[in-house]
Amino acid sequence: MAEPAERLPARPSRLGALACPPFARLLSGQVVSQVGTQMNNTAAAWVLYRLTHSAQALGLQGLCFSLPIAVLPLFTGILADRFSRVALVKATLAAEAAQSFGLAALAGTGNLRPWMLYLAASADACRLAVGIPAQSALIPNVVPPSALLSALALSSSTWSSSAMVGPALAGALLTANGPGLVFAVNGGCTLAALAAVSTLGRVARLPATADRLSGLGAGVAYLRSHRPVLWLQGILLVAMAAVLGVETLLPVFASRSWHTGSAGYGLLRIAPGIGAVLAGLGLSMFPPAGRRIPVLAAAFAVAGAALAAFAARPSFIVAFILLAGGSWCLAATQVIAGTMVQQAIPDALRGRISALGSAGQNGMAGIAAALTAAAAAGVGAGPAVMALAAVSTGAGLLLCAGLARAGRPPDRPSAVQPGWQDGHQKVTRSSCPAERTGVPHRRHGLPRRP
Repeated sequence: MAEPAERLPARPSRLGALACPPFARLLSGQVVSQVGTQMNNTAAAWVLYRLTHSAQALGLQGLCFSLPIAVLPLFTGILADRFSRVALVKATLAAEAAQSFGLAALAGTGNLRPWMLYLAASADACRLAVGIPAQSALIPNVVPPSALLSALALSSSTWSSSAMVGPALAGALLTANGPGLVFAVNGGCTLAALAAVSTLGRVARLPATADRLSGLGAGVAYLRSHRPVLWLQGILLVAMAAVLGVETLLPVFASRSWHTGSAGYGLLRIAPGIGAVLAGLGLSMFPPAGRRIPVLAAAFAVAGAALAAFAARPSFIVAFILLAGGSWCLAATQVIAGTMVQQAIPDALRGRISALGSAGQNGMAGIAAALTAAAAAGVGAGPAVMALAAVSTGAGLLLCAGLARAGRPPDRPSAVQPGWQDGHQKVTRSSCPAERTGVPHRRHGLPRRP
């Protein structure tokens, strides 16, 4: 029997999705896990370079990660629609913890070899190919619809914040204690995240119909027949490509434009993270009211202008502010468009569509980074980023225009709780799916095993 309901405030809290206990626990685990992951990535790259003294080895390590993460989600997204999303997230976390402790043992005994780090990078990509669609599809199942934008905004900001904290912590531990401790700390962080996810309990899902479980092609077929969602996926892709394209050339700007060396590069690397974190927190606390398509178009226009001004190489401080501001706008477009996608797609297809988006964004971002770097080699970093800003802004505005013509996609219910309404008027703490012990757990029609 469900516990007595404890009513939330009549108006949405400024804490947004954090007012839902299951999401707060999920987010806490995500924060800890991603800080550990950033520490692990920093240590792995450092160890590989110390073992090989080769930049090509670092490129091969990146290739071992990028190829699987760009392809495998096309096939793993169906897992998040067929099986328990909580169980999939827990399985990937458990596998990451085991790998981290294994690397720690190898590093501690001096037996770590380059091929092991290549294999670890591929294993990271395989886990994320399963975990990213599952976690993306899980979030709408643990928050009420009115808090979904807040939840996605907070979730998106965790990676950017961890990118600022994790490498700094890893650098301090590497200097004092070596890579073994960094790998072990990541294992501990992952176990803490696993403990947080394990508290979710049963998460209710909307029942699936047979036609939505037809296979891998169901997500593609849905996008082809629902143009608004396809335009939104394009907006996410363009924003990701613009961010990574600029970040690829930051070492060039730091060394050749402002002659600041590694210290300036470190500061420039922080700027996009600051912008993304501020965007996530701002949208969580103050979600945009009214029509969102004009907001998306305005964000693309402002981001393009900011990145073009950054490429003109003003003073370092002004460039830092422009880079953070442009990243803020691009992160805002990703949060808003991602929320509209999650609100529009049926729950039975969330895993596959999230996987298609992940594969497309990672693939296009890599292509954009390579093309921008190639252009920089020919015409210089400044003109290359200006061209990237113009292309991404133009593409973003065209996609917004296509979305406006197609019409905003209708919102769908994100879980089975009938009491959810905008404004939290009828939302109770027991309405959050993981808190409802009285709601049967179903994996698309299959009862959960005890």
